[in-house]
Amino acid sequence: MPRVPAITSAADVAPPHRAVADAVTRVFGSIGGKRDPSGLPDDEREVMTYARQLMRTNRPDPALFEALAQRHGAEWMVELTATVHYFALVAGVANAFDIAPPAGGDTLPA
Repeated sequence: MPRVPAITSAADVAPPHRAVADAVTRVFGSIGGKRDPSGLPDDEREVMTYARQLMRTNRPDPALFEALAQRHGAEWMVELTATVHYFALVAGVANAFDIAPPAGGDTLPA
C-alpha cells in the first residue's frame, strides 16, 4: 500500500505562509482520500485541480494558473508549486524506502 508521511500542521507554519499551508493541507487530505473535489470551496477546488495537473502532466492549465496567480499573486504561486512538489518528493522517498507513517498517521488508499 502506498504510504505518505503526515503533513505538518499548518499552525506550525510562519504566518506569512500559513494560508498556503492551510490550503495545501486540506487539498492533500482530499487528494489522499481520492475525494471528488466538487464539494470543496471554489478556491480549494482550483488548488486541488492545479496540484493534480502538476502531478499528472507536469503542466497546469494556463487559464487555471492565471486565475490563481491573479487572485493570490506570484509569490503565493511559487510557494504553492514548491509545496506541491516538495510533498511529492518526500512521499516518493518515503515510498521508495517503504517508510511507514507514524502510528495513527495517514495512509493512501491502494
